[in-house]
Amino acid sequence: MIKAIRKKKTEFDHVLMRYQNIQGSGQDFEIYEGEIVGITGLAGQGQEQFSEGLFGLRKAFYDVWYKGEKLTPGNTAQLIDKKLYYLSEDRANTSLFLESPIWKNIIFGTEGSHPEFYAMEKIEKYGPDTNIFGTNCPMYDVILDEAFKLKFIVAEQCCPTPTQAYPTVLNLEITPEDLGDYTKINDMITEKAKDAGMTGKLSGWAMPSQVYTPQFQVELVKYMHDNNLKPEDVRSVEFLNKFSKEHMAVAADFATAGEGLDNYFLFILEDIYY
Repeated sequence: MIKAIRKKKTEFDHVLMRYQNIQGSGQDFEIYEGEIVGITGLAGQGQEQFSEGLFGLRKAFYDVWYKGEKLTPGNTAQLIDKKLYYLSEDRANTSLFLESPIWKNIIFGTEGSHPEFYAMEKIEKYGPDTNIFGTNCPMYDVILDEAFKLKFIVAEQCCPTPTQAYPTVLNLEITPEDLGDYTKINDMITEKAKDAGMTGKLSGWAMPSQVYTPQFQVELVKYMHDNNLKPEDVRSVEFLNKFSKEHMAVAADFATAGEGLDNYFLFILEDIYY
């Protein structure tokens, strides 16, 4: 069981943060302005995961308010805009640099890694026609949010897909019926980019690879059945490239996985420019 321990010097009246219905439990959690709150529990009961979830670094379900303003759950960029930060306790794996200022230890603690400040420094030095790339999926909320503010280039995400960070940063209203309609989602992103003067500065894959792969497999098997083809007939880069261009909504560029790996292929999907 996780408990919140409070230490108050005086009584506080103003609620700074309010989390409601955490993980669908119906439980509420409030932090008052000026208050010190500790999260405690026995080892292994999820204190770290709970704290990371509150900051959006882990998947979590809750309603969250900051000074009466309702925020988007899991949007780390929005929290950082409110000057709310997460300092990791795990010095062995995520590292803290005690000789560095607090802002350089924000999020994962690697010195100078905070995307917000890193982007500001680089764009100030090199100008907005600079591409910022990161290798940390949760930080793309921050990177894209800063891109729309500072007008720099995001040529591709670490996991390029229209559903990584774009929906939360741009507040896209995607209905359950539209979840798999990537043409519509890409059109929504394109329109947002145009309105923000960011046309041509954002790109990525037109759909997630984990969605593309099973679709490609199904279409290929159907084609093999209809044309009485054997595995050896389709097991080549040339055939797979041609098939993707002619039978898939998004083309792929295939390559062999390596010597002796005849049944394994790598691919990169065609980019879309917003």
